[in-house]
Amino acid sequence: MADLETTSRRYQRLTRIAAGGMATVYLGRLRSAEGFRRLVAIKRPHKFVLTDPEMREAFLREAHLAAAIHHPNVVSVLDVDDSDNQLSLVLEYVDGVSLSTLTESGRLPLDIALQVIADAARGLHGAHVLTDELGNPLHLVHRDVSPHNILVGLDGVTKLTDFGIARASERQGVTRSDVLKGKASYMAPEYVKNRHLDARSDIFALGVVAWEVLTGERLFISDQILDTLRRVVSEEVPAPSAVSSDVPKVLDAIVEKALCRDPEARFQTAKDLATALSDAMRSLGLAPTVEQIGALVEERSGSELRARREALARNAEEPALGPGRAPDETTGPISQASERKRERVSQAPAGSTRAISHPRQAPPFASPPMAPPPLAAPPSTPPARPSTPPPLSSSVATAKPPPKKLLALIAASAVTAILCAAWLLSRHAPPPQPTSEPVVAQAPAPTPVASIQPLSPAQPVVSVEPTAPAPSAPTTAQVKPRPRYVPPARPKQPERKIDKAAPNPY
Repeated sequence: MADLETTSRRYQRLTRIAAGGMATVYLGRLRSAEGFRRLVAIKRPHKFVLTDPEMREAFLREAHLAAAIHHPNVVSVLDVDDSDNQLSLVLEYVDGVSLSTLTESGRLPLDIALQVIADAARGLHGAHVLTDELGNPLHLVHRDVSPHNILVGLDGVTKLTDFGIARASERQGVTRSDVLKGKASYMAPEYVKNRHLDARSDIFALGVVAWEVLTGERLFISDQILDTLRRVVSEEVPAPSAVSSDVPKVLDAIVEKALCRDPEARFQTAKDLATALSDAMRSLGLAPTVEQIGALVEERSGSELRARREALARNAEEPALGPGRAPDETTGPISQASERKRERVSQAPAGSTRAISHPRQAPPFASPPMAPPPLAAPPSTPPARPSTPPPLSSSVATAKPPPKKLLALIAASAVTAILCAAWLLSRHAPPPQPTSEPVVAQAPAPTPVASIQPLSPAQPVVSVEPTAPAPSAPTTAQVKPRPRYVPPARPKQPERKIDKAAPNPY
């Protein structure tokens, strides 16, 4: 459905909860980093609300005012989302239903009805005593207290919501004085007559709610709004026990005081109303638990709550790393590219440093130099371990021909590596077996040195120049070589015989 498409990258609308004249409320999901998710309520105003400056301001005022209220009996405002170029209010999600929905199937049990009204009064008092950041009172007035804006959750907690037309004292001159805001049957008489509002006006509205919940009837209702307003101002209000005989008379005084048409005769604070209701419950021996209230919500509104759960199941997201997860706009392409890159690297041959498959002939100087043969040893000597480091040849094999200075450095590095390998082999080689006669060790083969020669058809690319052979020790005595300085390559010298009687200079 078009109205259920994702609002943004963070908020996803799942199913509609309620719709009113100003906005539609959806069950939504907050999606954040590391797979964090939370169910929220997304309040999306109708388009005509956002095009009207005063209505738009009222919508944003709800966000600013309600976000400042921190009370367990008030629905919290979490965020204002405009990522889809249309404002949406993100609210705390109450897994429950409104009081109007809860009473559609009949009157509430007396203890639960009183507990719900008392909790709503406590939340209303939390809004009335709201202050700004400097501690100055805002004298907030809700102006729309009604059963539709009182939510009862499966956890048994009642919360007040919808501060869309709430007004603080310093903004009383903003709205048009010729427009009545709120539901006519819950308006206070002083507001209908002279447009005066304060916290006691909300107490009158909550008194109307209490009368209707206790009796199961509507108090001020008519097909015409003007007739409804006339009843609010002048119609006599019967006692709840006169309408429903099972209502204790101790409650009549509380409800009648909340419904006094003179604001001075009412409860002056919503906290006073909550205290009076709690005292009456104790005197009547009523103490409902949150489990009992939640069970009643499940019993009366189970079908609506199951429909929400089914919507959640249809829109359930895959686990963060689960199979078949559709890539989103932030992780999908990057993750797939990274996976393909890892596959190419894992398929590359061992020892290679770059996963490049295009053919390129290696330059002639990149051939790995041969390690010098070990000193004379018996045939039983195990073969020497390879000493040429593979990364050097691999990394050079895929590079472009370097300049001459770089070639000289590479050649010098190769010579140094070969000499070091020869020293390591001679250090770890096993001593030769003694023989009856001294054996003259053969001079080692000249160490090849890579040098750059001009290219010609008759001349190889790499020329090998021998270096001076290292003196060998007599084989009759075991001599452990020590680290020594290796001179640089020298021109080939004529081979000389080894004087067996000469002492070992090393």
